[in-house]
Amino acid sequence: MTKHGPKSCQRTDQRTEAIVQHAIALMSVAGVQEAARYLRRFNVAPETIKRIVGNGRRRIVPVHAGAR
Repeated sequence: MTKHGPKSCQRTDQRTEAIVQHAIALMSVAGVQEAARYLRRFNVAPETIKRIVGNGRRRIVPVHAGAR
């Protein structure tokens, strides 16, 4: 295998997955803007950030919304 073979791609994908998962968790605690800032810090593509943040806005439901 070369230096840039499948193992290199797999490590990159695992790293990106960890960054995205952390951003999703961060979004629920610190908000959308902070999660987007975190993703930009790790050079995640803008279109990917939009997709993650957009999904997060639909995913996050306020705790008090269902309580009555």
